[in-house]
Amino acid sequence: ARAKQPPPRGAQQGAQRSSASGTGASGAAFVPRGEVRIESLLQRLEAVHQVEEQDVRRTGVDPGIEAFRAALSRRALSLVAIVADLDPAQTGSVHFQELRAAVARLRLNLAEQDLGRLSAALRVNERGFFATRDLMRLVKVAEDTAKLEEAAARGRAAKRPEEASDAAPVVPGEALLGLPP
Repeated sequence: ARAKQPPPRGAQQGAQRSSASGTGASGAAFVPRGEVRIESLLQRLEAVHQVEEQDVRRTGVDPGIEAFRAALSRRALSLVAIVADLDPAQTGSVHFQELRAAVARLRLNLAEQDLGRLSAALRVNERGFFATRDLMRLVKVAEDTAKLEEAAARGRAAKRPEEASDAAPVVPGEALLGLPP
């Protein structure tokens, strides 16, 4: 007498799911209780992702990086000096909590949302570290973009002086003083 072999793993479950995933009498797809339609989750995730992409596409710069760059510029602080302070051994990596503490210590007044976006843009790893070269590169891109936007705004203001604002001019490049070209 041979022992009866169990069916292969998932064979019975697959049959149950295929019969359960049919349509009911109303024609609507049947979703078992406790299960979530992956399509609806993906649609919600895509909607959130599209909003963030629109922010980035508008200026070409991540909003968290731009907020950080603007805060440095407002306070006339050097990113190079901040990175040198955070990474005195020049290892090339810094824990994000150290950057967060420096932001608070320097009173840059970044919102929690901006810090979250900054963390995502810097690709903070599972241990909480990011590469300082990434921070320098992203802020440089943001600085260059701000210069181009400022030049474009000055060009538009020169063409239409009645629309020019009385705002104090932004001095580009302050955040990157000491950075090699």
